[in-house]
Amino acid sequence: MGNIPIAAILFANGVSFAGVIAFIFSDLVVFPVVRINAKYYGWKMALYIVGVFLSALVITALLLH
Repeated sequence: MGNIPIAAILFANGVSFAGVIAFIFSDLVVFPVVRINAKYYGWKMALYIVGVFLSALVITALLLH
């Protein structure tokens, strides 16, 4: 199914654009994706990527809101 239809429902029910974008991009920090990153880059770099994604997600959502 995916996050896009759910994000559309959230947006239609009054969730802000920033919240919808944060919801869509939160798929990049789920454990299976982190595990794949760790396989290719090592755990230290994978956790760094998660930290960068999370901080960018939160900062952008706050700026857009």
